[in-house]
Amino acid sequence: MANRVFLAKDGLIHNVHVGDQTGYSIAIMVDQVLELAGQLRTKHQPVLWLVDFTKLGHQDTDARRAASIGLRKIGYDRLAAFGGDPYLRYIVNLVARASGKFDRTRYFATQAEALAFLKAPISTS
Repeated sequence: MANRVFLAKDGLIHNVHVGDQTGYSIAIMVDQVLELAGQLRTKHQPVLWLVDFTKLGHQDTDARRAASIGLRKIGYDRLAAFGGDPYLRYIVNLVARASGKFDRTRYFATQAEALAFLKAPISTS
């Protein structure tokens, strides 16, 4: 099974990481998310991004760098990631801080917690 990026009926961008990741594999997913985020913005809908790390393998330094660049490029309202181990949580938080989007990026232990965060009302203040 390969990485998957798709816009689901629930209005969320779903991003499933499968296996080992490189800078190239992350860049491909970033481009796919950018396209879907653009579609949502055109419809004046929030960009809510669910990232599934339950099947993630190893990620090299280039993958982490590409993820940081991707987070800066993609205009999203909320990103919720889940799965993986405590070290991955640390890496996700580090990348989110480096990209300047830590305030709208969260890492959860379960998919249910991640979905609850994404579906909570977004304040406009």
